[in-house]
Amino acid sequence: MIVVACLPCALAIRVMPVNAAQNHSIRELRELVGDKSEFWPDKFPCPRCEKPCTGMSEEFVDVRVFSALTLRDLTPVEAFSAFKGCGLPEEQLCSIEKVREVLSEHPVRKIIGSNVQGQERAIIDAIELWDGTVLHFGAGPAGAVVYRIVRPVDLASKVADAPSGESHG
Repeated sequence: MIVVACLPCALAIRVMPVNAAQNHSIRELRELVGDKSEFWPDKFPCPRCEKPCTGMSEEFVDVRVFSALTLRDLTPVEAFSAFKGCGLPEEQLCSIEKVREVLSEHPVRKIIGSNVQGQERAIIDAIELWDGTVLHFGAGPAGAVVYRIVRPVDLASKVADAPSGESHG
């Protein structure tokens, strides 16, 4: 197993093979996010804050660290997707019903994009809502695709939930 920890946003991702008894499952782990990957050992972008993180074998991690961080267990494919910018599994739930729900909760704060040079057209990369939620857009054959919905991290509740004398910041 591999652990990638981001101290600035208090997130730890533990990546476990789907089936540790099968060689192809271990190979998948090593090649997607492990010692044979493009990320290893110190090129993991945090899926939450995008700051660089370092990966290590779980055997080298002091288990007390996990109590200070939000721990997420992911498969190698889920972790690879997150490190490539597609988000954590729950951020990839982007059905039209979910998009309507999110857009009805808060007004639009900012539209992130640019103009198409020489045309009266715009490229929308993302829409940020007033609560900090960001909907990320991509291009699809039938039109715009929402591929990731990032909810704001509630750091105040993390600190409030910490055992006395500890903080997450």
